[in-house]
Amino acid sequence: MKNIDLEADFFSLLNKKSFKEAETLVLEQQQYLHSWEYGNFQGAIALVKGDTAAAESHFRAAASDPESGVGPSSNLVNLLTDQGRHGEALPYAEKAYKLTAQ
Repeated sequence: MKNIDLEADFFSLLNKKSFKEAETLVLEQQQYLHSWEYGNFQGAIALVKGDTAAAESHFRAAASDPESGVGPSSNLVNLLTDQGRHGEALPYAEKAYKLTAQ
């Protein structure tokens, strides 16, 4: 059964900069996650570590999954716009908007 507190526990660990523990938590729950959810968590870890290239790669892969929820697209939009790459962010913003409007 999927841990319903996974996100809260995960972000609590990230806020404490407990990267190894956050990675372990996600790895332990991987069997209950869609691949895009796992990628989104990996992207968040990379982003908090300051590795924007890895975060972008994880978010792009997760957002490209046809079953993807709004999270990866939204996270990618934030990352790209923070870098001034608004044109690249636009298709992901549109996808996030469509997923939110459903």
